[in-house]
Amino acid sequence: MFYYLTNLSIIMLLLVSIVTNITAQQSTKDIKWIDGDDFGKSAQIPYWFKESFLEIELDIEEALEAERLLMLYFHQEGCPYCKATIEKNFSDPTTKDFIQENFDVVEINIRGSRSITLPNGDIVDERAFSKLMKIQYTPTILILDDSGLNEPLERMNGFRPLPIFQETLLVVSGKDEEIGFTLESEPNLVKENYFSENYNLSTFTGQKPIAIFIEKKDSAICQ
Repeated sequence: MFYYLTNLSIIMLLLVSIVTNITAQQSTKDIKWIDGDDFGKSAQIPYWFKESFLEIELDIEEALEAERLLMLYFHQEGCPYCKATIEKNFSDPTTKDFIQENFDVVEINIRGSRSITLPNGDIVDERAFSKLMKIQYTPTILILDDSGLNEPLERMNGFRPLPIFQETLLVVSGKDEEIGFTLESEPNLVKENYFSENYNLSTFTGQKPIAIFIEKKDSAICQ
């Protein structure tokens, strides 16, 4: 009887180990819901994100060949702000269409174990890559061009409301000028009581430090 129970226990442990390993090896796109209210839940990664081999230099080259930029989306399971970014920004129809036209999006799980090939040939996992890119918040979005990882065009830390998210994408893609978002076409800036009417910076020497606020009319980011 003791022999039987011992063997049964060993079999059960093996089964638990197998199930655990299978779960751990699931793609980061098979994000599970986490127990609790909506604040602690994860959102499914959009199906239209790029199926990447996680070779960063190749991803950049393929994006540029298609006249797009590479967007790296860093996230983790159970992140409420990642969930909000997916559901409020990436799922917005207009924003989704704009992103698909102008960006290749690759998702990176900051606690993941998939292998990533760096431009210099080094191979690291997702966790190490996130540390290398100094990712401190989720979500974080890096937008890359031919300058690569050393000089991202844009870094978006944390959740951004949809209007700000949209305008950031417009500006970084260079499409803002196509819809008139230029300083020349928007000369009337927002005025505040604490803004100086004196634009001669040479007259401020020896006084308090100067804060220069650069804005444009109707900018969601400036507002």
